[in-house]
Amino acid sequence: MAIAHMINSGASVEVMKSLAHLMAHSPQMQQKIYSRHAQTKESALALDALAAISSKVLE
Repeated sequence: MAIAHMINSGASVEVMKSLAHLMAHSPQMQQKIYSRHAQTKESALALDALAAISSKVLE
């Protein structure tokens, strides 16, 4: 879900490549797997909750 959140929030190509590396994915595999979860109604509540959690962590 963190990757879908990053896609939705417009993370840079460099950030997405770094996340793919951390997860042992190629950027292409990351896009294929996680972009389908981004921007869907089914994922909206979970992504909103993730955003709230991450903003508290970054404070």
